[in-house]
Amino acid sequence: MAQTHPLKVVFPSFSGAFTPLWMAHDLGLFVKHGVEVQPVFIEGGSRAAQAIVARDIDVGILSGGVIEATLAGAELTFVGTHLKTLVFSLYGPPEIRGVPELKGKTIGVTRFATPAQYSAILALRKFGLEADRDVKLLQTGGIPNSLAAMQKGVVQAAVLTAPTTIQARALGYREVADIASLGIPFIHSGVTLRKVTLKDQPKQIDAFLKGFHEATRLMKADETLANKITGKYTRVQDSERLKETYDSFAKHLAPDLLVPREAVVNMLQFVVATDPRAGKAKPEEFYDNSALQRLAKTGFFKN
Repeated sequence: MAQTHPLKVVFPSFSGAFTPLWMAHDLGLFVKHGVEVQPVFIEGGSRAAQAIVARDIDVGILSGGVIEATLAGAELTFVGTHLKTLVFSLYGPPEIRGVPELKGKTIGVTRFATPAQYSAILALRKFGLEADRDVKLLQTGGIPNSLAAMQKGVVQAAVLTAPTTIQARALGYREVADIASLGIPFIHSGVTLRKVTLKDQPKQIDAFLKGFHEATRLMKADETLANKITGKYTRVQDSERLKETYDSFAKHLAPDLLVPREAVVNMLQFVVATDPRAGKAKPEEFYDNSALQRLAKTGFFKN
């Protein structure tokens, strides 16, 4: 076995979006390719991104916070993504039959500058509404917190993911919009690091991407194994909840990890509302497919 090197890898929530990271770690896929990985939980994409900037963390599986931090001067970049569209749903009480009926109401999102917030903005725009102008967005801290806020009447709708969607339906709420079905290119979650890390540690990053890619393929192919590992990390053993999580995320796993330029373009369009610098930024400043392209030339992905 090749000599291993530890990498601290952050994930910002206990969601099926991070199952490939957990699988690659637990099944030894990272070690197989020559890198030791220590998964670290830091709640919220913005806080996790800042931990990478501060050099407390080497790599992140993130979305929100990366572009914002880079615009502010941090040297971060996406080097891969396994989820190239937003895997969220908008839930509300049964009397709300569609997104247009949310005008004048409040939607709960986990935190600002996160995929949950971007999902809300996308869903609203699809129906001619704008956040802040037509609908208020409220930070709740987490997906379960968003559901709790809806129960308490603090918000009238919430952006949710599986398996919290099961609990929402059990409480009588219904899906107002399946945001993932919009199919808009976006980095729901991607591999993020400091640009200097990509330059100084190419072998470790190549090894990480190999293990992570194998795990995404394995997750898609083996539902039983994926659910077992997801259950371990999320502390969920209920088969219905695990299946809901698996069905939500596995079908959206990309066959490759290449970052689509269009996804970054869309992300910048949302960030510009809070940071005008995003309007002048070039998408290429925020992603780098060179490591994946290098691996592709070796034939790794074909094998």
